[in-house]
Amino acid sequence: MRDDQDPFALPLHDHLHGAFFFRTSGAFDHTPRMQLAASIRVERPGEPPVEAWLTHPCIAESMYRPAGLIQEPVATFTAIVIHDRETAFLRRTVADGRESRSTIALGAEMPTHSGIPARMLELRIVSVRAERLEALADHRAIRSAALAGRRIAGRTRWTEDGTTYTLEYPVTTINVSNDDARWQVDAGPVLLPGRDPGASPFAVDRLEPGYLVFNEPGWAEVAGLAGDGTTQPRRIDAESRLYAIA
Repeated sequence: MRDDQDPFALPLHDHLHGAFFFRTSGAFDHTPRMQLAASIRVERPGEPPVEAWLTHPCIAESMYRPAGLIQEPVATFTAIVIHDRETAFLRRTVADGRESRSTIALGAEMPTHSGIPARMLELRIVSVRAERLEALADHRAIRSAALAGRRIAGRTRWTEDGTTYTLEYPVTTINVSNDDARWQVDAGPVLLPGRDPGASPFAVDRLEPGYLVFNEPGWAEVAGLAGDGTTQPRRIDAESRLYAIA
């Protein structure tokens, strides 16, 4: 396989320096900026690859008021995005963990907390390529990078039912043993497949936030946060690689 055919030779994204911008008009015209948390590349036979992005969650808020900025009931707000095409806004109430999802295409109208519909005018991902990567090829390199406090990113790839998924993510939590060569990655939120979209025409409705855990490069465990059967942990045969970002 040539380097340009190797999925692990593709540029790696530096999510912590990337962002999602969207612009709406309704009660007001404004542009939020949300930092990226992770991404996924979905390759289905006979279809062009699709790249989707997950943002860091924020708290659900009412905009530009003199008081009462945090909405009640208190909820977190997250976006899954395909650049210049569509997005799903996920709202999860803190008290009961219940999730609702509002999916919208570029140019369409969506309901808002104010009751005044807002038209989606822009869905823009700004991605940043990670530079000066160092592949962490063994436990010594992983341990050294972790204990030095270096930024670590990961890429995990697997094929299931004919579809290939490639996840990219910052390694937010990593464990290294002081007694032997063991290590373990706990990454998340990441963007996972797992939802049945039913009648939904949106690709983002096939995706959900979740977590990825592994301590060997040849398999991993994943669990989604959808509040349904995908929350059950499951093991996947996958290939994972870790990189330190200079």
